[in-house]
Amino acid sequence: MRTLFLFIICLLLILFQTTLLAGGDRTWLYDLMGPYAVYLAIRQRHEHAVPVIVLGGIIMDGLSGGIFGMYLSIYLWMYAGVRQVIKYFHAENILIVMILIFLCVSFESAAIAFSVLVLTPVIGPAERLLPIVGKQVFWGTVTGPFLLFLLVRCDRLAHSMEKRHFTDRYVLGKR
Repeated sequence: MRTLFLFIICLLLILFQTTLLAGGDRTWLYDLMGPYAVYLAIRQRHEHAVPVIVLGGIIMDGLSGGIFGMYLSIYLWMYAGVRQVIKYFHAENILIVMILIFLCVSFESAAIAFSVLVLTPVIGPAERLLPIVGKQVFWGTVTGPFLLFLLVRCDRLAHSMEKRHFTDRYVLGKR
């Protein structure tokens, strides 16, 4: 049940990112799955988070039209890195969360920019990519904690609804 809820949230984030945020100047647009991978690493157990990250990475790879497996590997590396970091730091601290989101959005933007540099036959696109990566990192750092706060609130709401509607008193034969 928890994995299904997390996957639905993942699909809603992908839908929001690819439809509503797709118009106009897209240089500021960062991948919303980066902060979501941070959220999954901080707040969810492995057995719930890893399938969602794998399915979300496969969906983003299919939508991107780029190298298949790039987003999947980026999300898995972000998840593993955040899980290692929270062993040593208190993950509920907002400053630590902002730093983690900054590092993850930076890592993802740099990895995608590097793949663009490698695959582009034209020499010199690096100067055009640096401002784009800078804008994405800035907006990811500014809006990422708000997205994480919203995800935590949705998780608490789902948990309270789950406790209210799926307790033992509603099991067949236990009225």
